Amino acid sequence: MSAGHVGEHRVGASPGYFWQPSAVPADGAEAEADRRARAVWSALAESTDAAARYLWLARGPVEALSLALEGTIREIANVLEEAAADPEAERLHVTAAHESMRIRNARQAAERAKAAWSERAGEARNVLERSRESGISLVRPGEVGWVSGLTRLGINAPFALWHAGSRGGLEERKAVALVGSRGATRYGTSVAYDFASALAEHGVRVVSGGALGIDAAAHSGALAARSVHEGGGGTAAFLAGGLDDYYPRANAALLTRVRGEGGLFSEAPIGARPTRWRFLSRNRLIAAASEATVVVEAAWRSGALSTAAHADALSLPVGAVPGPVTSAESSGCHRLIAERGAQLLSRVEDIELMISGASGVAGSVGAENPADASGALPLDVELLGPLDRLVFDGIPRFSSIGVRELATQCALDREQVRASLARLELLGLAENSGHSVRRLDVKSA
Repeated sequence: MSAGHVGEHRVGASPGYFWQPSAVPADGAEAEADRRARAVWSALAESTDAAARYLWLARGPVEALSLALEGTIREIANVLEEAAADPEAERLHVTAAHESMRIRNARQAAERAKAAWSERAGEARNVLERSRESGISLVRPGEVGWVSGLTRLGINAPFALWHAGSRGGLEERKAVALVGSRGATRYGTSVAYDFASALAEHGVRVVSGGALGIDAAAHSGALAARSVHEGGGGTAAFLAGGLDDYYPRANAALLTRVRGEGGLFSEAPIGARPTRWRFLSRNRLIAAASEATVVVEAAWRSGALSTAAHADALSLPVGAVPGPVTSAESSGCHRLIAERGAQLLSRVEDIELMISGASGVAGSVGAENPADASGALPLDVELLGPLDRLVFDGIPRFSSIGVRELATQCALDREQVRASLARLELLGLAENSGHSVRRLDVKSA
């Protein structure tokens, strides 16, 4: 396709958005072009690249790639402006559940993106072949091995997943994320191991991030149960770097076992080093791939809290394990329970209750009793527009918040927040006293 035509709409392309299986060609030359484009994009752009996601939103992977490599800055900017009009653009956040990444200046974004893509273009072209040589495959939405829960991320979904290990996808069984601090205590690792082992014995797959501490204990517990009980739930790890070089090195033997008996996933291509932003963006995948997220042990500012935030933003159940009140390593869990309405978990049966009956429909976070844990959100909430849903999700479940703080948290100006709150009040979902905002009881909404 010539550069002069890259700005035109696709004709005859598969309908739907890039994260929907219906938009992914299944066979033939069109499928191979789609697969190659997704592979190149994984190396060309970070998951946090808003311009790349806008191009995908408006044009799909193949035409977006042609536009990125051959198009002019003006052509790219025009498509960015077109994508901004799509309601899905309002939901773009990737790294933080309520931190908007919406593009405000299309021309400036196009200039920066074009420079970054041009710099990476050379090494990105043969990434699919190099991955195959390392036994790493690319999985697209709807294919065997794709994690179906990632579709609920919408525009924040990965372009594709790099996968190593068994092609048995997480959609075959229920999955629970067990996450927590790297610098875990003996108490934390013991609980993580025992919970993971018990869940795996009951056929639940344990999902985590392959890190030291709680992650390693969770993977180990699930693997131990699988070796004793053939056909158990097993485990899967979502890594922040390429699958050709395990990180951390101390977990290389463990990750090799996870690869052989469960599966390793990443949206980063081979050769990509784990970085802070890749860890943070990876957390949304762990949350979306699971029916519930359990924070076993976490300090006040632990990265595991961002996984819980992503799960909460997706209306998936979040639970936390309490620890000693004197333990700084459990302060993040106590914070989730006290401030964010996470369910207090003290037994593996609590987790099973949390996911009972969840088959694509998750329970509400912070239900007043276990019997309420499988209920969906009220229809009024499900039908909210992206902006109103963002504001609604920013209101704590069991406390109040100031309008200024809510606006900052949602990355919106105060007038936008006030207008949204007025609509939420009309629906009976929130109450704005002028000084603070609180949610209304969803059962009476």
